[in-house]
Amino acid sequence: MMMGHVFLLLQCFLVLSSVLGAQESTDENVRDSLAPSKLSKYVLCESCMAMGEILQQQATQLIADKGGRQKLGEEPILDLVQEICEADTERGEWINTLDVVGTSGVLHLDRKTVPGKCGNECKAIVKACESIRSEVGESDIAEKLFRGPYTAAGKEFATTLCNQLTPSCKAPAKKLKKRRADEKFVEYEPQDWAMVKMRTSVKLGADMPESFDARDYMKTPGDAAGPDAAP
Repeated sequence: MMMGHVFLLLQCFLVLSSVLGAQESTDENVRDSLAPSKLSKYVLCESCMAMGEILQQQATQLIADKGGRQKLGEEPILDLVQEICEADTERGEWINTLDVVGTSGVLHLDRKTVPGKCGNECKAIVKACESIRSEVGESDIAEKLFRGPYTAAGKEFATTLCNQLTPSCKAPAKKLKKRRADEKFVEYEPQDWAMVKMRTSVKLGADMPESFDARDYMKTPGDAAGPDAAP
């Protein structure tokens, strides 16, 4: 009789231990899904550096295409600054290529070779970009890109933007204490990406060239002759 009670208690103990162990395992796997506004604080510095470098690169290209600063004028640079935080666009393509890496501690940005769909991580980078632009001011950023003596290199301008014009990189990167749910980076097919940019441009009211043809946006690099070309 006594042995029967001991055996029953032992079985109950084993079942309870199994349940508690499973609960602990489940708790460890639970991860927070951070809202873009919150996640942006953990990637602020790296977002700022990426933003600064791409701003300098695109501004330099604009100036070169027009044959110099005087021929270009400052307005196209201001337009660039106003459009730089728009994901799913030609100017904002850099945002779509960045993936937030890490589930806890210091998070990092990983640059992909092709753009991806804009989910929460992409929107977090947009939030960081917008907060940096708002803090400095669109016209001030444009003026420094147009006239500043430190725009010879992308990293040089980015360092100025993130350490002098804003405090984005002055303090050590914030560490995420709780584990977060890592979002999968989903790449666009070239044709899909072209159509996404077209739709976003129309939505934003961007000016389209007079010769605009939607079929041009659907061509892949190997389709230069166009879909109607003779075989």
